[in-house]
Formats: sequence, C-alpha cells, structure tokens
Amino acid sequence: MAKKLSPEELERQHKEEGFASVKWLNPDGTPKTTEEIRDIQISTWNMSIYDHFEHVPKICIHSNSKKVLYTFKCQKPRYILSISA
Repeated sequence: MAKKLSPEELERQHKEEGFASVKWLNPDGTPKTTEEIRDIQISTWNMSIYDHFEHVPKICIHSNSKKVLYTFKCQKPRYILSISA
C-alpha cells in the first residue's frame, strides 16, 4: 500500500507538478486520471446552462499544447462548445 502524504506534502507536490488543485492528486501524491478530475469538476457545476448539454462532456487532449479540453455537446445536436480545463 502506498504511503499517504501529509497535507503539506500534497500542497508541495501539486505546486511542483503544476496541478491547479490538490484535489487532482490521490492521497499518495499520484495524479488522478483525467476522468476523475473531470468528475470532480462536474460535481461543482450547478448553473442551469449545463442542463442544456449532454451530462458528461467528452475529454480531448490538444495535440500541440497537451491541454485538457472538455467538449460539451448540446442535447439538440446543432451546437458543440469546447473549453479548456
């Protein structure tokens, strides 16, 4: 079983690795998957604008910048919106 890091160690690790939040790390300091991170972020989205899109956005990795993007597909298949994570 992996060693659980202290809050201070997790804080240091997230800054060193360039993560936007400590929440994106597991208790042992390993990064969470893009799906786990997406689910954490979705759990905070409570504006009604998101009701109009399919529930779970598709995860895309930009080929040049390697940034994670979420692609939101409208429930009425005419509009697609992509935002960076």
